[in-house]
Amino acid sequence: MLKFGAALSKVAAEDPVVHKVMVEVQHLLKPGSAYQAPEIAERIKAAMASRTPPSLCFRRHRTSLQIHAAQHRVASNSSENADPASVAKC
Repeated sequence: MLKFGAALSKVAAEDPVVHKVMVEVQHLLKPGSAYQAPEIAERIKAAMASRTPPSLCFRRHRTSLQIHAAQHRVASNSSENADPASVAKC
């Protein structure tokens, strides 16, 4: 069930048709069986098959956040002495 939810979220973020169905199911406008429609089910199954393990996703995301935070600290520290127009915006 966790793989399905993660795959559904990933597909819904990329596909407006799946996103619409997901929102309709969440708001009880359509039954959960709406995910079994062939065009929706195929997209979710494909995402489940190609999914990166959660631990790798978390590590990659955490690392990118750490890099972003470090860049922000460097930009903040250098902004005290630098021209405001030359400081990179986050």
